[in-house]
Amino acid sequence: MPETQQSPEQGVPFPWNLVTRNLHGHPLLRKQLSRRVQSLGKHLRDYPPDGVHLHVLLEKNPHRTRYTTALTLRLPKHILHTEKAAPEPILALDKAFDALVREVEKVKGHQRKEEDWKRKARRAQLPRVRATGFAPEPLPPGEGPQEPRAVVMDFLKRHYRRMVEHVRRHVRHDEFSGDLPPRAVDPRGVADTVVQHVLLHWREKPANVGWLVWVFQLLHKELARRRRMFRRAQTERVPVDQETKRPDEDDLAAGYDAEQPLDLIVREFEPVITELRELVPDPAAPNPELTAERHELLEAVQKFVQTWPRAEKDVFELYFVEGFTVPEVALVTGLEPQRVKELVSVIQERLRAALAGGL
Repeated sequence: MPETQQSPEQGVPFPWNLVTRNLHGHPLLRKQLSRRVQSLGKHLRDYPPDGVHLHVLLEKNPHRTRYTTALTLRLPKHILHTEKAAPEPILALDKAFDALVREVEKVKGHQRKEEDWKRKARRAQLPRVRATGFAPEPLPPGEGPQEPRAVVMDFLKRHYRRMVEHVRRHVRHDEFSGDLPPRAVDPRGVADTVVQHVLLHWREKPANVGWLVWVFQLLHKELARRRRMFRRAQTERVPVDQETKRPDEDDLAAGYDAEQPLDLIVREFEPVITELRELVPDPAAPNPELTAERHELLEAVQKFVQTWPRAEKDVFELYFVEGFTVPEVALVTGLEPQRVKELVSVIQERLRAALAGGL
């Protein structure tokens, strides 16, 4: 019989790594850890192999008999973190994994309700990208993220290019509408500000918002802050670059300060930002992957969209370009879900008519 061709992604395990502190030996704990990791993998097989990573921290309190297990799971659009302590190491381990499985099932429950999860093409694609679960052994000591924030950093790396391109399109719309002067805002600077905020405040993410949605919320907040800053600068006749040093009072009241603590940000995150920026090519450089035909169509659609009201532009970018669901778009924009649905229908009809007429 002829051999069945397999996708390169079939049979690929999820990676995971283990960090221990003040723990030595404990063979029963290691055996239970392996069992729980493999059991968790069975809940994740619908995810692409490169979209999942598990970081495990096992720690013993050096001053008393207290054990802590901290688990940080990176998914394509989410980061799940659980941390449990107990007087016995296996008890702490089991409590942490039980909590993480509940969080995974909650995320999967939301995904089953999403429109794109139900599409036939998407379902047909799932078996091809299924992984075999987690690898039997963790990565070698020292490899992989060594703390939860490093998992957050890896998540941001994977989405940084997408963040910059999203901001770049919004800046272009704002320049066209006059909400921003030409070349006043560097899209990478907006993305960098959000990266800094997330790395400083990752433990403060709202519980009812997914990680990628939260990042895009912050991008939109930062863009709105810069538009307000420009309008105020016009009124006060203060140069925009001077105005950027003054945090917006509304943002400070909401607990979002893009500038502070500036010395900490510069010292701690400058190498990180430099590394992230290397992931995004110069916007002036040609993109060999973008065909002329696709580029022309994209340019035509972008020009067409520029004349729309802001709410419609935001929904277009988030729903049709970025692929967020209606509830996610509502969370990013602050619009009611029903209003987002209405705008999606309006935009669909408008695009059909425009494309039929050659834009």
